[in-house]
Amino acid sequence: MARSWIALAQALELGPGRYDEAEQAYRRALEIAEHGLDHRQLAEAVHQLGQFYRNRGRYAESEPLMRRQVALYEREHELWPGRLHTALVEHAQVLEKLGDNTEAEAVYRRLFAVLEQRRAASDDDMSLGTTELRIAQLSAMRSDHEEAEIWYRRALTAFDAGSRGYARAVAATGSQQAVVSEVPFGYPVIREILLGYAALLRSRGADDEAAALEQREASLMKH
Repeated sequence: MARSWIALAQALELGPGRYDEAEQAYRRALEIAEHGLDHRQLAEAVHQLGQFYRNRGRYAESEPLMRRQVALYEREHELWPGRLHTALVEHAQVLEKLGDNTEAEAVYRRLFAVLEQRRAASDDDMSLGTTELRIAQLSAMRSDHEEAEIWYRRALTAFDAGSRGYARAVAATGSQQAVVSEVPFGYPVIREILLGYAALLRSRGADDEAAALEQREASLMKH
């Protein structure tokens, strides 16, 4: 029953000027799911209403639902392998929109721990490096430059490892995929890491190290 209301809400959301009706349908889906025993439907209803508010820019209403979504996926993680990662990213992004960078950083650190635990199985260097980048940026924003440098270095290491694996995968596919190798792994995130790390180093007087990173950034697409 909850899924039927979600489907109705999604259809209404596509129609012009029917957002109020869509919201009521999403809320009805959540109400039904809360009184049921299907944890999957409850998680889906929480997710859909949270995303609806997020897409409308109603972040204060979205945040408790994002938080609840994370709690559901943590408690029943075996039902949704991989969904906890996405839920944590979404929650952190909503917290940033609300200006709560302290809590957002805490969520990114929780995400980092999750990614580290599954790294051996998934080898997801891009997600790991992107998360480390965000922690670095938030650390820099609160003027903890030593901490920021640690996380920038980690992010760069993760992307370098991913780049090596990416190159091996491209080589294994043969010449048909050779054009893919013309785009650096993780571009443009790697540019954001290099430029952010360089700016941090310059602010600390490490001009030579910063210049090396800037030179590397400039040469990314010149190969």
